[in-house]
Amino acid sequence: MILLDNKYVTVKHYESEKCISYSWRGFVPSKILRNTLIDVLRWIEEYNITSIINDAKQIGAVGQADQEWITEEFTPKLTKTSIKLSAIIFPISVFGKISSQEIGKKNPVDDMGRIITNYFETEEKALEWIKIS
Repeated sequence: MILLDNKYVTVKHYESEKCISYSWRGFVPSKILRNTLIDVLRWIEEYNITSIINDAKQIGAVGQADQEWITEEFTPKLTKTSIKLSAIIFPISVFGKISSQEIGKKNPVDDMGRIITNYFETEEKALEWIKIS
């Protein structure tokens, strides 16, 4: 089921897998990025989600303030949810890769310690991993 679909992001709910997937497209304005991630947290609770796919393959650069917001606000809240599995699809753009690496450096390992994280090239492969885990 599609929960959100606009120019910048598509958020899908895979009911049988208890999974939410969000796929970013291009440069995402700060307000849309933050509001989408706040909605994701709400949907995790609403649908009792246990796995998440962050498809950042097509994302553009993420600004410094948003990187800090993700690490200081979003990630700590995510670790307190029902999420057990996290699949990440790496960006293909240079700017997206740099942003992802910066966010990764700022996220303390201990915060994500209870969430099993794996990395994939496609959403399909990520979903397969979630199904068998």
